[in-house]
Amino acid sequence: MLLYSELIYRLWINNSLIIIPFKLSFCMLIYNLILVYGGIYVGVLNGIGALKIQFIACLFSPFIFLAMCYVLINIYDFGVSAIVISSIVANFNGYLLAPLQFRKLFLRKTKPLQPRYG
Repeated sequence: MLLYSELIYRLWINNSLIIIPFKLSFCMLIYNLILVYGGIYVGVLNGIGALKIQFIACLFSPFIFLAMCYVLINIYDFGVSAIVISSIVANFNGYLLAPLQFRKLFLRKTKPLQPRYG
């Protein structure tokens, strides 16, 4: 989709005055890849009721998002891409905490079988 994004935008918006930078499309690609990757782990953890770490992460996430937006927009002048980049960083639960928690819960419970003699 990223390779054909310019054509898709032109067909969708039908206005040559609106220009969507490639950097924004690339940031959206990374954001969606992280959501898909993290969604696997978050879905399983929600299903088994392991919500405490996600709840704590959700308390910090909005503050990280707002701080990153402020820094990237006002100091580094990233423009609209700053919002997507801030969303990527603030979604640390999906790509960092949830996979770690998943591995901790499921690798601890699945030990290889030991042969029993006698």
